[in-house]
Amino acid sequence: MENMISTGSFSKCTRILSTLTSADIATKFANLNDAESRRVMGGASSAEFSAWSCQRALNETSRNRYSNVLPWDNNRIRLNVESHENDYINASPICLQAPGLRPRRYIASQGPTSATASHFWQMVCGETNDPAVIVMLTRTYEGFREKCYQYWSEEHKEYNCPGFSCSLTMTDKYFHAKADCTVRQFKLETRSKTATSGSSTSVSKTVYHLYFENWGDFGAPEKGQEELITELCKLANKLNSANNPLIVHCSAGVGRTGTFIAVDFLQSCIFDNTIDRQEQATDYLVESSSLLLSGESSLAGESANLDSTAENSDPVFDTVAILRRQRMLMVQSVRQYRFLYHILLIMLQDKSL
Repeated sequence: MENMISTGSFSKCTRILSTLTSADIATKFANLNDAESRRVMGGASSAEFSAWSCQRALNETSRNRYSNVLPWDNNRIRLNVESHENDYINASPICLQAPGLRPRRYIASQGPTSATASHFWQMVCGETNDPAVIVMLTRTYEGFREKCYQYWSEEHKEYNCPGFSCSLTMTDKYFHAKADCTVRQFKLETRSKTATSGSSTSVSKTVYHLYFENWGDFGAPEKGQEELITELCKLANKLNSANNPLIVHCSAGVGRTGTFIAVDFLQSCIFDNTIDRQEQATDYLVESSSLLLSGESSLAGESANLDSTAENSDPVFDTVAILRRQRMLMVQSVRQYRFLYHILLIMLQDKSL
């Protein structure tokens, strides 16, 4: 099967990225933060008209783990509820697409709290096909502080909220050494009553839960963990059903979550072999600066302003810029941002061998 990107393109992109200094990378990250600050200020000053308003999220204090990490009102997951029920959950649909490749769909979510665990499973039921995959990138506790409520059971548990009920039963558990993660397999069964007879019906699906715990808050994977992250991406995609959004969360659902999504997307740009003929492929990594955002018109009001040209391609900057327009603070720290350059160079060099 032909590679999508020519060897020459690999070497060119590798050469360009290798010339970036630590100061260059820090400046690019500062530019991303400056752009986001302008969005937040614009959303706060004209919440009724701005595409960057978080007004709805601000009113949902009991459903947010952190008061300063919120989904944009125009790009949030809406729970499938009756019109009089609350449809809010702190989670955002993410779509990334490089020219010539299929869209990559994700859901970036905060780590559930005890109050929102049922909402999380309601989202899994409503937004995914069978089977579904959840990637968890945080421990439940770090430094004696809860980072994520344990929203599953090792055996069987019931979850309920207004208009929704489900049962979760663990059917398998094993450790995947190449990805350094614990894999749990669940049977998720939802129940509903028919309006006419009142009888109950149930629908079940398989859910794979990939728990990668060796990644600290605000940090990046340690040196030597690069292959673990790429293997985790491969495993998640292998288990997930076709065209299913991959559900990814850490604690706030932005730092580690955004970094993982960026790695998965950049890896797909290199290794995805879905295009029939190589000459049809657009060389995203070098020739293009136009990552496409699904539903961009719904977030109108800001130009792409991607820091990329045919002679100075920067796929990391472009990817994070698009992520930030779909959920604030994605790739939260400069350390995480630097890690993306580091792992992309490794992936490019491996592919060019």
